[in-house]
Amino acid sequence: MKKKLEFDDRLLIPGWAGELGDDELGFILQKLKENRRLRKKWGFKIDQKTFRESKIRKVAYEGIGDYTDEG
Repeated sequence: MKKKLEFDDRLLIPGWAGELGDDELGFILQKLKENRRLRKKWGFKIDQKTFRESKIRKVAYEGIGDYTDEG
């Protein structure tokens, strides 16, 4: 049985995480899929279903800037 990894919820704050490991990226991606408000906070559309890895990594590292991105 695969052990469930525990992560600090601060990873969900744009700009807090810095460079993400693959497990951290997976954690954030799962939370984005589950939470419409979090999507908006991360600069995605609230009804969006797919998320580009590059954008998640950028927002985790830099926070939300003055850019818009559909994906």
